[in-house]
Amino acid sequence: MESPKLFTFVSELQQETRLARLAFRELRTVVSSVDAERVFLWVEAFLSHAIVISRFLWPTREASLPRGNALREALGVAEDSVLCMKGTRTQLEQVDERYEDWLEQLEEPRYVGMNVMPATALGDFKQDVFHRSLDPDTFKLELRGVLIELRSLEDALRHLETTMEQWKRSHRPW
Repeated sequence: MESPKLFTFVSELQQETRLARLAFRELRTVVSSVDAERVFLWVEAFLSHAIVISRFLWPTREASLPRGNALREALGVAEDSVLCMKGTRTQLEQVDERYEDWLEQLEEPRYVGMNVMPATALGDFKQDVFHRSLDPDTFKLELRGVLIELRSLEDALRHLETTMEQWKRSHRPW
C-alpha cells in the first residue's frame, strides 16, 4: 500500500481509537449510577467504535484483505489480538439474527434486558437470564451468552493508540 494511503488509514484508525477510548471513559464514569440505559449506551458506543477498528484491521471484503494485512503489519497487530473481535463482531453485526437465535434457545422468552451488577452479587441464588449484563467490577460484558472483556479490549486500544502515534512520527505521507 502506498505511504500516503496507509498514513490516511492510520489517521482514521487513530480517530476511531480516540472515540472508542472516550466512550470507555464515559462508561467508567456512569457504571456506578443506577441508570442501566446510560451504562449500556456507552457500552454500545465503545463496542461500535471497536468494531470499526476491527473491520479496518480484519476486513471481510476480499479486495480489502491486503489493506488489513498492511495495517496490521505496519502497526504490529498480531493475528490473535483481542482487536480481532471474532465472535463479538458476528454478535453485534448480525444483531437481529443473533437475538432471534438466542431467544429461540431460551426455555421461556423471559429475561432481564439490562443488568449492571457484580457477578458475585447473586451468591447462591438462581442465575437470571440476561440479555445484557455488565459486571462493574471487572468490566466483563455478557451479551446474549457471549462474554466480552471490555477492559482487555480497552487495554489493546490504548496500546494501539501509542503504536499509531509512534508510527506516524516516523512515517510522513509526503
